[in-house]
Amino acid sequence: VISQQVDVYLFDGLRRLTGGKYLWLRNNVATLIGQLFDTAIFAAIAWVFYPLVDTQQVIEPITWGTWYQITRNEYILKVVFTFINIPLVYAGVYWVKRYVKESQ
Repeated sequence: VISQQVDVYLFDGLRRLTGGKYLWLRNNVATLIGQLFDTAIFAAIAWVFYPLVDTQQVIEPITWGTWYQITRNEYILKVVFTFINIPLVYAGVYWVKRYVKESQ
């Protein structure tokens, strides 16, 4: 929820700042920062904090160094997918505009 709110807030702020132009920039900046929040929060909860409160001790907490490595690697993967996503965003906008134009 936090990362989604960051993403939407940044996208809207950048839309206003750019006057509705540069969709690729708005999409990528907002998504990359939102994904950074998502990755860091999830990894901290899943690998550090949850094992501390797990009564069955199924998972042991990891060190912050290991947390950093996991977070960094997961984030790099998300960055790659974000850039692969650019043509899909433009295709989606094209199809929505075409559908709206045809339905009027």
